[in-house]
Amino acid sequence: MGSSPISMLKPLTPMIERETTGPAKATVEGQNFGDFLQSAVKGVQQLEKEANQQAVALVSGQSNDLHQVMIAAEKASMAVQLTVQVRNKAIEAYNEIMRLQV
Repeated sequence: MGSSPISMLKPLTPMIERETTGPAKATVEGQNFGDFLQSAVKGVQQLEKEANQQAVALVSGQSNDLHQVMIAAEKASMAVQLTVQVRNKAIEAYNEIMRLQV
């Protein structure tokens, strides 16, 4: 045991301090959080629309590719689940802020 776990973190300290002492950026490449959420919701809607179109094509006999339909449906389902989790975290953060005493 020549070195302790704490001593291995010493080289990371300047990098951590440099990242945390700079000013916080409100936007990421000119896009604010509201715009980001709006584009994410539009993306989820597009995935759902594509999954529905593929399912209709399969049922009507225009397509026989069940695998692609299932993949599209699963992508849409995962996107909806992610959106719900982001919403839940945003609500939790809002509630936490409201509980703060000034």
